[in-house]
Amino acid sequence: MSEAEEATGSGMAGFDAVPDELRQTAGRIAETVARAAEVAWQGPGGNYGHGDVQSAWGRFMDDVDRQLRSLRERAGEHGSGLRAAADRYLEQEQEGLGVVSELHEAVERSPQMPALGAAPGRIASVLDGGA
Repeated sequence: MSEAEEATGSGMAGFDAVPDELRQTAGRIAETVARAAEVAWQGPGGNYGHGDVQSAWGRFMDDVDRQLRSLRERAGEHGSGLRAAADRYLEQEQEGLGVVSELHEAVERSPQMPALGAAPGRIASVLDGGA
């Protein structure tokens, strides 16, 4: 197995590590936000002799709640973007492999004449030995 194959953990050459890393990063973002949201916020208890302390704490906790909702939303958007990028990366890789495979097949089919009737001077004729 080549170094590239070992790095990707697959038996085929490619860049699977990049999409995998994008997906892992999306997962880590979601996990981090979930941990932040799990933090148990406890307001001051008891009587502090002033109702404004309780009221200020309540407003603070409402603000924390709004910020966490916003954070979850933005993290979700970023995670979705990373997953979509991973999918696009794999699609483009497959398209590229398809083009290379077709080119290889054309060269293998007819090494003595231009591939698929290409005109002399074009890339296919060069790949076929300049015929």
